Amino acid sequence: MCSDTLKQMHTAVYNGDLSSLVAENIPLLDVRSEIEFAKGALPDSVNLPILSTDERHQVGICYKRLGQAEAIKLGHSLVSGKTKSMRIRRWVDWSRDNPNGALLCWRGGLRSKTAQQWISGEGVNLPRIPGGYKAVRRQLLALLARTCSAGSFVVLAGETGVGKTALLKTLHGHTCALDLEHHARHRGSAFGAVFGSQPAQQTFENALISDLLKQTTANPGPVIIESESRMIGSLFIPDPLMLAMNSCDIAALVEPLEVRVENILRDYILNNPLGNPNSLGTYLEYCITKLSKRLGLERAKKLIALSRTACETNSPDQHRRWIRVLLDEYYDPYYAEYLRRNKERVMFRGNFEEVRGYLQNRRSSKKCGEDAARG
Repeated sequence: MCSDTLKQMHTAVYNGDLSSLVAENIPLLDVRSEIEFAKGALPDSVNLPILSTDERHQVGICYKRLGQAEAIKLGHSLVSGKTKSMRIRRWVDWSRDNPNGALLCWRGGLRSKTAQQWISGEGVNLPRIPGGYKAVRRQLLALLARTCSAGSFVVLAGETGVGKTALLKTLHGHTCALDLEHHARHRGSAFGAVFGSQPAQQTFENALISDLLKQTTANPGPVIIESESRMIGSLFIPDPLMLAMNSCDIAALVEPLEVRVENILRDYILNNPLGNPNSLGTYLEYCITKLSKRLGLERAKKLIALSRTACETNSPDQHRRWIRVLLDEYYDPYYAEYLRRNKERVMFRGNFEEVRGYLQNRRSSKKCGEDAARG
């Protein structure tokens, strides 16, 4: 990216327009401490702190006791000599690998300004985001609120194992299909924690808002989003998006129980992300135990015994047994209640291909309407 484009991006962010920052996938050098970055990070950002978590803590104590001047002096003494040279070298290397990048800290103040000056001393010009992470975060939340209040959404619903996520993936690139489970690194159910640790709440929100903004810019028409409860693992869906999901049209994907059993067998057992059957068995027992209050103790014990036998024998047929019971006796009644409460919002029911066709037509109809309005 040329310097003129960087200046335009810099000006756009300063004026409160984040579209260029998000749409262009601008790489970001985040010089906040590790603990700040862990609490919330922006897409396409890398953390190379000017002050480590411990150093920032020391400077903060000094600031409270002795004031800003002494805190700045302490910061410079902590980051000096070889430590300073090493950090500048890492920033310069990153800048040369990312010539279209930008720099930010918490508020766009002293830390990012100092880092920018040190990098400039090495002959590298790296623009700084005014307002820093805090300003970008504030603008992303405002963008989410505006998009959810003004946009058109369709919730893709269906019984557990029906293939909602797979259908959503086929729509990606053709219409706006927002995959919350992808950003949350969780499959949504009690058995969904198969991708390791989840991101921080702010990191999750930042990523899904950026994705939503890019997709709605590129793809006219409604936003297709999979039905989810308020929580996806340990993360919660932001209020504006949850409100939109609770009031929009619903397209219900319908498949026979046996198809759903096979889908779950494939996704959770045969393509087991957890590795060996022993790890899977322990995980399944843990997940079923979490549901024991709603399942009832005896039913939970029955499912644990069935799943344990299935893992010990490594038998797909044995796995089908406990999966079928869990769907039929636990998940399906909850979904039936969801449909009962939202029956007036259900605009379409069909199998995989039928629902996909309906959603693609919704996009085309929306686009035609927008073209006619502009014409």
